[in-house]
Amino acid sequence: MAWVDLRLLGRFEACLESGAAVDLKTRKGELLLTYLALSPGRSFPRDRLAALLWSDRSEEQARHSLRQTLTVVRNELNGSGPPPFLTEGDRVGLNAEAVDTDVAAFERLVASGDAEDLAHGCALYRGELLEDLSVRDEGYEEWLLVERQRLHGAALRALGRLLSHQEQGKAADRIAGTAQRLLQLEPANEQAHRALMRLYAEQGQREAALRQYQECRAALKRELNAEPGAETEELHRALLDGPVVSQTQVVPATVGSQVQPVSPAQMPSLDTPSVPAMSRPARRGQTTIVAGVLTFAAAALLIVATRFWDMKDPSTGPPLPDEPSIAVLPFDNIGDDPKWERFADGMTEDIITDLAQSKDLIVIARNSTEVYKGRPVDVRQIGRDLGVKYVLEGSIQSMGEKIRVTVQLIEAASGSNIWSERYDRPVEDLFAVQNDVTQRIAATLGGYEGAVAEAERTLIRRKPPANLSAFDTYLLAMEAKHKVTKESLIEAEGLFHKALELDPQLARAYVGLVDVYFYLIDLGLAPSVEEARSKQMEAAEKAVALDPDDGKTHLALGITYAYHGKLDQAAAEIARAETLAPSDADVLLIIAWTIPALGESGRAVSLAERALMLNPHYPDWYNQGLRLAFFFGGQFEKSVKYGLLVKEPLALDHAFLAMAYAYLDRAADAAAAAAKVMALDPGWTAERYLSEAGGYAEREAELFVDGARRAGLSDCVPADKLKDMPHLIRVKSCDRQRASASW
Repeated sequence: MAWVDLRLLGRFEACLESGAAVDLKTRKGELLLTYLALSPGRSFPRDRLAALLWSDRSEEQARHSLRQTLTVVRNELNGSGPPPFLTEGDRVGLNAEAVDTDVAAFERLVASGDAEDLAHGCALYRGELLEDLSVRDEGYEEWLLVERQRLHGAALRALGRLLSHQEQGKAADRIAGTAQRLLQLEPANEQAHRALMRLYAEQGQREAALRQYQECRAALKRELNAEPGAETEELHRALLDGPVVSQTQVVPATVGSQVQPVSPAQMPSLDTPSVPAMSRPARRGQTTIVAGVLTFAAAALLIVATRFWDMKDPSTGPPLPDEPSIAVLPFDNIGDDPKWERFADGMTEDIITDLAQSKDLIVIARNSTEVYKGRPVDVRQIGRDLGVKYVLEGSIQSMGEKIRVTVQLIEAASGSNIWSERYDRPVEDLFAVQNDVTQRIAATLGGYEGAVAEAERTLIRRKPPANLSAFDTYLLAMEAKHKVTKESLIEAEGLFHKALELDPQLARAYVGLVDVYFYLIDLGLAPSVEEARSKQMEAAEKAVALDPDDGKTHLALGITYAYHGKLDQAAAEIARAETLAPSDADVLLIIAWTIPALGESGRAVSLAERALMLNPHYPDWYNQGLRLAFFFGGQFEKSVKYGLLVKEPLALDHAFLAMAYAYLDRAADAAAAAAKVMALDPGWTAERYLSEAGGYAEREAELFVDGARRAGLSDCVPADKLKDMPHLIRVKSCDRQRASASW
């Protein structure tokens, strides 16, 4: 059990299990603890930590300051429990057995679909990360800004979901507090303004409700230079016309009662009796932080060792496992400066750590590849020694004001070069360079269509069909799926089922099936949308049951919930996926593809841009997700750019182009694209598409339907067709249009 609690949201606080507060007496100690605490399961070279926190000092001074800080923090946190830090050689990490954080508890609770968990999680968000601390070190400041934005966004999403729960559950006594908290974090949040408007109106305070509308209007103008959305305006009109009937039928308060604004001091806090002082995250066993970093890679070594221990001729090395396996050799420092030697070591370690998070790769631990450092060894021999299919090698070269990182991926059996890349970067911020290049290399090698996966498919095509393993079949199914044609999707569905016949525990095959049904529904290719949704849900639930710690399985379930109109559950699963795979470009792109339906188009654009940064040589299937994310984000030029890159476009692809052209006032292009939609699918209707996708948030739904109107496409389902669509999720402007037509 942890005996030190760190409260990092709001003002930094540390306390022992007894409840006694601890004064660390060093601001850098607080920053160091926070950095390590937000990187669970990882340890870092001392040089990297020293440079991050004492960038204005020489290397020797910075390392001395780090030693002093570690000593001070150890002494202040001295107690009966295990030590707060774990060290292995030159590396330092936080001991997960000794330290709990409110950030970990917050992220776990808000990822839950349970309203009580959401409330407890939201109460833990007392303020932005380390809000009382200023940082002069540029590298740390940049990292802190990113983490603050990430957690702030998570808090906004959680409070929004909690507010929806409370309105649906008639919790009138809690709505005001949650809405006010949302407005503290985001003054222009229309959901919160509307909740207060409805609440005031239901309690007979019509003037207060109208004032809330004016506050909403002013905040939107001030913060976003925007006008209120259609739903807010409709509520405002209803207030002007007379009594407002609540959508959730919240029980009105007694006559004369009032809803008072809730001050920050009245908001639930960590000390509120109904909320645990520190909700400790569930642990996955009592592993140390260093062991956590190398768990996956160590498991890979164990697999190789146990499977092939009794080989009669050890000189030939172990046979290769079915899954792709890789050894990352220590990067070479081309030069004499020892600073670059440490940089090369740190990059090697980070690439191993990032690749080890992939479920599709066996990654050999660093201590097994370190023995080859500085030795001229044939990569074919390394492949035989370690039992790997691929070897990654690289070098670091300082060139004045720039640094060059060169990497190449080699097939061990033949020694042939499969992929290579060169990265030239300025040297002003080595920490940022290391982060950027490491993430790009990992994203390029891994993923659905990364360099390793493509090399695997090349090898598989040489095999007779009877010799294909479950994983081989899975890779061929992925290849078929990403062609995104009706024929290829049917082929992929069959191959995924074949892979599951060979290995019923292959969770990633169920994820692939979810994607197949997503494409079939989204592109209007499913013979029966209801049947496809049912199959999608079955596959998604099995994927998570088989591998609950994989970001892709949670993403699959999140997509499926969205297609079933279960938006709260979808948001929770998608948040969990992003937490588990924060640097997986494929996962980020699919999240960007999905969350406009949840009303998060701004974040979708940010995630799409990050996916492009991580994977600039992205596969073709990205283009459909990019054109959707940028369309709903209002970046119509970019939507057109990526829409034109879609190969073998279907009706929906032409529809997005037509609507984006229309918003750009390119009428001739819009008409030409619209004509292609009608030629491919004469019955295509914007409202029906949104409904079959599980429904979209109001802003996004209206943007899509209005785009169809502008482009000359069918926007709304005709009134006489509604009887044939009893489950249609209606768009409000379409209801008004049908009502007007009936007069």
